[in-house]
Amino acid sequence: MAKKYQKAKSGASSLIMRVVAIVLMLVMIGAIVMAVLQYCTPAGQGLKPSEWFGGTATNQPKDPDEDQTGGDNGEDNVGAGGSLLPSEVKGSGIRLLSAVIPEEEYSEYGIEPQADSAYTVTAIIEPEEATNKAVRYSAKFENASSAWANGKAVSDYVTVSQSSAGSLTASITVKQVFGEPVIITATSEENTDISASFPVHYVKRISGV
Repeated sequence: MAKKYQKAKSGASSLIMRVVAIVLMLVMIGAIVMAVLQYCTPAGQGLKPSEWFGGTATNQPKDPDEDQTGGDNGEDNVGAGGSLLPSEVKGSGIRLLSAVIPEEEYSEYGIEPQADSAYTVTAIIEPEEATNKAVRYSAKFENASSAWANGKAVSDYVTVSQSSAGSLTASITVKQVFGEPVIITATSEENTDISASFPVHYVKRISGV
């Protein structure tokens, strides 16, 4: 009877040792798996889920072939026709803000109803404490010698008009389709080194689908 008890006790002890060994082995495997997850996965490297498959975000240089006509805030104002210009541009001591003039408001700004599109542009002189804030607006082709612009007058396509001499606000009228960017410039009347410019482009209209 004693031998049977001893045998049973020995068998139980052996079983317990095996269970303990298995548990320890599982713990060790779990620790190894955790270490692998910590050091060999995107999450363990401190990457956000959105960066797991695309690598870390970097500021890639712009493709030189991409359209880079937008203003400082990367947005464009698109007129009623097919023209567009930056909504905001910062130059040397002057910041320019533009807005589309709705067709129903053309008469309020002295713009002819047959105009392709129209905008207002406002110059903000920096610093604010500047005493003389008068500016002069002008328009010219970006490349007057280009195959398209050569021999043409910019005023037949785009004009910029101030309500009074030196006024900070002006209206831009796009009369018809043009194939060369038009540069609008606001220059300080007191110091010609203070100015800001932006291009007006004309994009193709979608006439049908």
